[in-house]
Amino acid sequence: MPNRIAIATEGPSDEEVLEEICSKAGHQAWAASAEGKDALFRDFDKILRGLEAKVAPSHFLVVTDLQPEQDCPSEADRWRQAIRRRFPRAKLCLCIWELEAWLLADPSAVHTVLGVDHVHHHNPDKIGDTKPSKILEDMFHKKLGYSRGTAYDKKSDGKALAQNLDLRAASQASPSLEHFLQTIKMKQERLL
Repeated sequence: MPNRIAIATEGPSDEEVLEEICSKAGHQAWAASAEGKDALFRDFDKILRGLEAKVAPSHFLVVTDLQPEQDCPSEADRWRQAIRRRFPRAKLCLCIWELEAWLLADPSAVHTVLGVDHVHHHNPDKIGDTKPSKILEDMFHKKLGYSRGTAYDKKSDGKALAQNLDLRAASQASPSLEHFLQTIKMKQERLL
């Protein structure tokens, strides 16, 4: 029986991608966003309670980016402490360093959506390289022939990339995606 997963996340584009990844993994997911990291930190418990009332999930996740400009271990600990206090049934899943890293983790998905070859990131979670969303933006600029403005639509293009992900290959390249996939496979009792 598939798990029913409630996800509190940062933005509307993350909702689409996370629901698609869960679906590809064989689970039902409902995601709701808080319109940014600070709002998510403040309201994740309210978001999860709202989803709990609507869909009776078996899992509760808080999915957020962990950007390199922050002290990562202390920031992750701050999130975990807040979750333990305000919604202890939830589990924290971090996108290192942003959700777009997961979308770059499978070069074949990037090739299918963009027709771009030789996209390989041995570890797209590695902090310090070019920001994953910037890499995608640059690729979409080239593909669409844009010289300025936004070419990569986080919602529709992100979902298209997620639909084409080979989850096995992507999780081998991205440790944070592997953690997310392992977390959605677990029975809720083990998360407590």
